[in-house]
Amino acid sequence: MKAKGIKKVPACSSIEVGGVFHEFFVGDDSHPETRQINMMLEDILERLKVEGYVGNTKEVLLDLDEEGKELALSLHSEKLAVAYGFLKTSPGTPIRIVKNLRICRDCHVAMKMISKVFESGDNCQRLQ
Repeated sequence: MKAKGIKKVPACSSIEVGGVFHEFFVGDDSHPETRQINMMLEDILERLKVEGYVGNTKEVLLDLDEEGKELALSLHSEKLAVAYGFLKTSPGTPIRIVKNLRICRDCHVAMKMISKVFESGDNCQRLQ
């Protein structure tokens, strides 16, 4: 690909909040609220693990140890976008993420669990 000058399009996820689109890339730390987003994401993943979520590290093709692979999975763009959505919307508000590429299996499972675990407005002790 390099020899032909072809570049791979990076995966990104977008979320609209308050009429403004916010775009996230894997491991993105360019957002002004990165610290809060990462804290929210940690809380979400912790709650999912209590419910039985285990990251599918087979999805990570990088040469990393198991812990590194779990970290890489946790920083996928759609998970960052969901964490931002949780920070910026009130409980019960639908969160819609748009991706430019297809979602990996691990993120698909995580999104289904997030939807189930945090589905009701009452249950959204939404990580307070």
